[in-house]
Amino acid sequence: MDREIANCGTINTGLPFDMESPWITSIEIDETGNVFVADCGNYCVKCFDVKGQHKWSIKTDDKNPWNVAMVDSGHIALSKYWSTSLDIMNTSDGVKVKNVYHGKNAEWPGIAVRQGMVVISDSDRGDIHIYGMSSDYNLLHKTHQISKSKGDPPLSNPRYVHITSDQNIVVSDQETKTVQAFTCQGDHIFTYGTGTAGSGPGQLDVPRSVCTDSAGNILIADTFNNRIVVLTPDGQFVKYLLTENDGIGQPLALAMTQDQLYIAELKKAQIKIFK
Repeated sequence: MDREIANCGTINTGLPFDMESPWITSIEIDETGNVFVADCGNYCVKCFDVKGQHKWSIKTDDKNPWNVAMVDSGHIALSKYWSTSLDIMNTSDGVKVKNVYHGKNAEWPGIAVRQGMVVISDSDRGDIHIYGMSSDYNLLHKTHQISKSKGDPPLSNPRYVHITSDQNIVVSDQETKTVQAFTCQGDHIFTYGTGTAGSGPGQLDVPRSVCTDSAGNILIADTFNNRIVVLTPDGQFVKYLLTENDGIGQPLALAMTQDQLYIAELKKAQIKIFK
C-alpha cells in the first residue's frame, strides 16, 4: 500500500430499531461487496449491500456478537461473548444454519477462517486454537495450538486474529500492546510493539483488528493512538496509513478488499471507507 488513500464513502450502521448506539466490533465483506458487521452494542449481526443499504439484521439471543468471518460465498461464522460455539449463518438472510461447538469459553473470542482453516483466540487464557473445517461446517480435530508462552512477550489477551495468504496467523493482544505473527504450526515469526502503551516509534496503544492488503502488508487498528499502522508481511514498519489528521478516531474494526479499506471506530455508527 504505497499510494495515498482518501475517504470515498461511509456506511451508516445505525438503524431505527437499535436500542443503543452501534458498537461495531468486526467487519467482513463478501466477493459481491456485501458488508457484514457484528454490532456488539445491539446484540445483532447486520448486512449492508455494496451501496450501503441495509439488507438484514439478526439478533444473537443473549450473547454479544464479537467477530464475523467469511467461511465461503454463502456463509459467515460468528463468535460471541462467553460462548463455547460458533454460529454459521447464511449470507443471504442471516439465518443460522449450524451451531458449531468448539468448547473454549472465552470472554471475547477472536475468529478467522481461510481455506478450510479456522483460528479461534482464547482472550482469557491467551491461547490460539487452530482447527480444520469440513465441507458441512463442522470443526475437525484441532491441528495445532499456540500456547500463550509461544508469544514474545507471552500472549495475554488476544481478541483479534487474522490468517494471511501464506496461512500465517496474525494476533493482536491488547494487554501486551503487541501484534504478533505465528506459522500455522505455532512457530513465532515476529512481534511488533514494545510491550508498553505509547505513541512513539514501534509502540501501540490497545491494538485491535488486523487485516492484510493485496500485497500481504499487515494493517493494524492502533485504537488509542487513533491511527492505522502498516507493516510488511515480515513485521517491519512501513508507515502510518491514516491518523487523526485524516479524521480517524479510535479505530476498532478493519476489513480490506482489493482496493478499499473499511474502518469502524469505537462505538460509532459510521463505517468509513477509504480507497
